[in-house]
Parts: sequence; structure tokens; C-alpha cells
Amino acid sequence: MAAVPLQNSSIGQYSEALEQRAVGLKAILDALPAAIYTTDAEGRITGFNEAAVRFSGRVPRLGSDSWCVTWKLYRADGTPLPHDECPMAIALKEGRELRGVSAIAERPDGTRVHFMPYPTLIRDASGKVVGAVNMLVDISDQERADELQARLAAIVASSDDAIISKSLDGVIRTWNRGAERIFGYSAEQAIGQHITLIIPAERHAEEAMVLAKIRAGGTVDHFETVRRTKDGRLIDISLTVSPIRDTRGRITGASKIARDITERKRMDAMMRDSEDRLRALVAELRQADERKDEFIALLAHELRNPISAIAVASDLLARSSIEDRRGRFAVPAIARQVNQLRRLVDDLLNMARITAGKLVLRKQPLDLLEAVSRIIADRHAMGANGAVIDVSGVPTWVEADSARLQQMIENLLDNAIKYGGTRIAMRVAPEGSIGTLVVQDNGAGMTPELLASLFKPFVQGAQPADREQHGLGLGLALVERLAVLHGGTVSATSEGPGKGSTFAVALPLATRPAALDTPAALISGARHRVLVVEDEDDSRECLKLLLETEGHVVSLTDNGTTALAEIARFRPNFALVDVGLPGMDGYEVARRVRELPEGKQLKLIAITGFGGDKHRRQAREAGFDMHVVKPISYEQLARMFARA
Repeated sequence: MAAVPLQNSSIGQYSEALEQRAVGLKAILDALPAAIYTTDAEGRITGFNEAAVRFSGRVPRLGSDSWCVTWKLYRADGTPLPHDECPMAIALKEGRELRGVSAIAERPDGTRVHFMPYPTLIRDASGKVVGAVNMLVDISDQERADELQARLAAIVASSDDAIISKSLDGVIRTWNRGAERIFGYSAEQAIGQHITLIIPAERHAEEAMVLAKIRAGGTVDHFETVRRTKDGRLIDISLTVSPIRDTRGRITGASKIARDITERKRMDAMMRDSEDRLRALVAELRQADERKDEFIALLAHELRNPISAIAVASDLLARSSIEDRRGRFAVPAIARQVNQLRRLVDDLLNMARITAGKLVLRKQPLDLLEAVSRIIADRHAMGANGAVIDVSGVPTWVEADSARLQQMIENLLDNAIKYGGTRIAMRVAPEGSIGTLVVQDNGAGMTPELLASLFKPFVQGAQPADREQHGLGLGLALVERLAVLHGGTVSATSEGPGKGSTFAVALPLATRPAALDTPAALISGARHRVLVVEDEDDSRECLKLLLETEGHVVSLTDNGTTALAEIARFRPNFALVDVGLPGMDGYEVARRVRELPEGKQLKLIAITGFGGDKHRRQAREAGFDMHVVKPISYEQLARMFARA
């Protein structure tokens, strides 16, 4: 009877030992990072570790779930994989252990993991299968690493750049197709050789410097140097070198990317040469442009000298009593041609100034209607209209430069007459914030093609058959550019050839001044003592006669030296001084006059063929009170006398 308790005690101890062993085994399995689970011979889940729960995203149901702990399964190609066809099921059903067949598990939250199963059968002492254990290894990271490695290998293989790896001793380990193409050596010829294979002897020190930097953990970025190819050619390359580290972070070699920049260097040199030549060409063009501007200014000056003499003579004749019918015809004809010459010179010079950005406007409030009416009256006095001109409108004050406004009006009028207009209507009116001048004629009209390029320099339409082509083709281009400079616009319309044309200029409105001097008030005034300093004989004599005709006392001299003496002797109120005098020029005369006691109150008027702002400023700085551009009219002088 005593033996029974002993037997029961042994059984209890044995059971307790088994339980402790099971607990220890469970702790070991839970400590493993890989997902592990077990089944019985029919595939029912009998156990699993914590990693299996994390892997499957769920807690498997013991005795209920079969074949695999995962929620859903897919083959490696993404097609569904039934649980009873998974590697664990095949191993249990067929009694063979399946290897190398990966699968994809989907968790309840929708995430997926690519894994490799390792099903292993459990047999009893007789060899009968009593169950199985399966280990599921996540191969997603490895797969990504393999994919990245394959991708990098493809990039290295296909790169046009040379990608080379070498040991810290400089021995070549890898050599891609880019290196073969750039340096001419095949991989078989280069691998195992020292990197100095491609380095010129005089640059070996560079390699030592590069390796020293790599050993210290540094990198070399875009280092431009020279290397030698298999056929002995020297080529320009850009180097980037980085250290290669093993799994423990130790530097074991260097990776080098070499880019052939020979062509880029050649193109850079060509670009620099082209830039140098372009700069030289631009400088040459600027000099040529400056010479052109100087030539045009000089040409204008030289043309204005004879034009001025003719204009003054014409003015003088117009103020004289001429009985002969031919003389009465000739005087206005001369005046018309002088006016035409003046406008041609002004157009040429002003277009050059506008193109160079050197034209400065002196804007003031001007009555557009009065400006149009005055120009028509002046032309009528010269018999220059050649057409019936109707002017209508109301006083319209615009912000404009007087000389440029006159130029725009005259050019539009000339254009209408030039192209066969026998009846011309000129209408002036304010419209909102702008003042408009509309010039409408019944002349030749324009084609759409001509309208598209009408305001470009040197563009001219075909003139009527009975008229000779004349002019420079600058008139309308100048109108357009002057309008824009004034902050306005100009437009043109025509219904077609033979149907006339309409031009419209729009300029910003201005406030009418409180009080204005009338032309008559300006011209009337006292008689003066006037000294004329002019080296052109005709201009000098004609000016004298013109001034004397109006009652002024005049003295003449042809050079600066005698002018200074004459000022002291003659004591003039005004001195008209040509700035282009030989020897002592007009600017020097003005400076010296201002040093004389008699010159303090003397009004100095510069007479010149140069009308630019630079010349006006130069005259003012020299001591001139006023500046007048040839050709000169008596009305201009009278206004200056009245303002002084």
C-alpha cells in the first residue's frame, strides 16, 4: 500500500517537470525574432510565438486555424494562394519539406509582407508524421536590398561616366563600360592594375592627395584634372571620389566617378572666345553708333548753317517790298523749301536721338487746337498747303513739348498731302483724360499690309503716279515714337487703296495755364543793340539786315577775339554767338564775356546747328542765357528779346 503514494508522487514530479520545460520552451520561442508556429498532423495550429502574432497581425486560433497563422496568402506573383495549398500544407500532405518557395502574407489591416517559409515535419520514434513546425522569414528588406543592388549595378553598367572602385593602395577593383569608353582599357585590362595606369606622371601627387583624404573619411567633389587614355591622349575630366566602408564602418577602398569634360572645356573656351569677340563687336558697334550719332549731329549742323542763311534771307525778302511778280513767287517758294529742309534734318536727327534714348522732352501745357491752327496759317502764308484743309474743334490743352508737337502735326499733314490728299480734315477734341487730333484725307489710302508696318522707319507707301517719290520714310515713325514718349498713342486706319486714310494722335490732357502771353505781345517790344558773332558771311550779313529792318542797332564780327573787344566798345544788350567759331569757339567766348564788367548784364544767345540736350547744357554751363537752333526766324529772336 505504501508503494502507491510513491508512484503518484513520481508522476506529479514528472508532470511538473514537463510543464516547466514547456514554459521554458515557450519563453525561448517568444524570444526569437522569426515567426514560428506548430501544427498537428492534420495541420491544425497547436502553438505559436510572439513574433508570429506580429508577423500575421492577428492572434491565431489554436485548434481552429489550419496550415498557416496568416490571414490571407498570395503567391509571389500576386495571385491568391489557398491555405491548404501553402508550403506547410504540402509538407504535411505529401510528407516532404518544401524549400525556396516564397509567398506574400496579408494582414487584417491590409499591409503585406513578402516571406520565405521553412516548414519542417515532426516525426515520432517510428517515423510517423505527428506534426510540423514552420518558420516564416520576412524577406521584404532583403528583397528591397537586392532590388536596389540590381538597380545600382544596372546604373553603373549603363553609365556614360567612368565608375571605378579601388583599394586604399590604389589597385583597381571594378571598371564599368563608361570607364572602358572614356579611357580605352577593357575591364580585363584594367582590374588589378594600379590607378596610375591612367594618371600622367606629373600628376601622381594628386592620387596621393586623394587617397589621403579618403583614408581620413573625406570626399573629393568635382575635382577637375587631366588623365591619359590608352592611346596616349590627354583628356579633361571631373572627379568625384567617396570612401567605401564595410559592414563595421571601416574604410576599405574608394569609389570614383570620372566624367569626360574635354568637350565641355572646348565649348567653354569657344564660349569665352565668342563672348570676347561679342564684347569686342558690341564695343565696335557702340563706337560706330557713337560715330554715327556724331556724324548725324555734324551733318545736321553743317546743313543748318546754309539753311539758316537761306531762311534769314528769305525772311528778310518777305519783309521787303518786292514789285517783280517773279520775286513775289520766289520768296514763298524759298521759304517752303527751307521749311522742308529743316523738317528733314530735324526728323533725321530726332529719330537718331530717340533710337539712342537721348531725346528729352520739355513738356508744358499747350493748346493742341492753337498749335494746329498756327501751323496751317504759317503754311498758308508760304503757299505750302496744296490742299483744302478744314480745321475744327475746341481748345484742348495737352502736356507736350512744343517743338515735338509741331513736328508731329507737320509730319501728319505732310503725309496727307504727299499721298494725294486734296481735302484734309483736322479735328481736335478732348476725350476723357486725353486730347485727340484726327487727320483725315481723301488720298491714296492704304493696304492692310502697309498698315501693319506703317510706323516702322523708312517704310513708304506707293505715291500717286503723278507724284515723285520723296522724303526719308521717317515722318510717321517719328510721330509714333514721339507720341509714345509723351505717354500717348497714334493709330491709322484706311478702308483700302483709293479710299483715303485717317490718323489719330492721343496725348494726355493738361490743365490750362492761368495766363498766357500772346505771340503779338512777345514779338512787340523795344529796339536793342545786338552784336552778331558769326563766321559764315551770308548768315552774318543776312542776320544784320533782318535785325536792322526791325529797327535794331547791329554790330558784326566773325571771331571770338574781336567779339570781346567789340562788346567793350559797342556795349550791346544782346549778343548772338555762333558756338562753332574757328579758334576761340562760342563757349569760350561766353566764359570770357562773363568775366568782363560789361558782360555781367549782357544777354548771350547761343546760335548752333546742334540741338541736343548735351549741347543745351554745355551752352548753359558756359554762360549763355538762351540757345537757338538754326535755321533762325525773326519770330524766335523776337520772343527771346521779349523774355530777356
